[in-house]
Amino acid sequence: MALSRVVEADQITIQVETTLRQIIAGEIEAIAIQLQQFLVRQNLTVARLQLQIGRVTVSPRDARRGKILLLQPATGVLIIAIAAQALSQALFEEVHSQFSLRDQSPHNSIQSPHNSIIDQVSIVAIECSFTEVNSILIQVQWLPSLGGMRQAMVTLIPDLCPGSARVELITQNFEFDPLPDQVLAAIQTSLVNILNLRDFTNRGTEFEVQSIAIANQQLVLHANAEIFEFPSQ
Repeated sequence: MALSRVVEADQITIQVETTLRQIIAGEIEAIAIQLQQFLVRQNLTVARLQLQIGRVTVSPRDARRGKILLLQPATGVLIIAIAAQALSQALFEEVHSQFSLRDQSPHNSIQSPHNSIIDQVSIVAIECSFTEVNSILIQVQWLPSLGGMRQAMVTLIPDLCPGSARVELITQNFEFDPLPDQVLAAIQTSLVNILNLRDFTNRGTEFEVQSIAIANQQLVLHANAEIFEFPSQ
């Protein structure tokens, strides 16, 4: 099945570098895939996804029909760019679903040091912005069951763990009201999962993040990729 049938994106561009002789032999010199406004999941859209794959060995019969069936793993480079608005929506929808005045479970409650429930919270808004020093500013508004609207701003700095290709977050600079620990932990968990490309697991591809930067008001991730299969259904 064609790639355009298994992903949702405003624009899909696929470039295949090969010759007729290579196709007959089941070889492709290079593949470049670019997606614009790619819907990764229901509440997360990436502005740009580029996947550059080196030489691959494929099934000749499928290649002649325009399909790519890998006969052995291939390697490549992935670039993903996420806009602040898209990141805001993804974090809000995930965290909001965990903290709501309608959900009275202890897990979603703010607790005292003696582990007794003292308040419930409902997340009203989460807005992200990027700085030139590769940090993420996150502004949170929430409504506690006791009292009026609260607001906090926290600075999170993505950091690559040495030797592990895993992204972690350094927390700095709280402003306004104290952000409840459970809310901060939920935001950090959701953001770490996005930055570590967890949404792309079990899609026939493994990634190791190599760098994170802010460019053109977008969060840009570069990762090494190992491809085992392309989407087929």
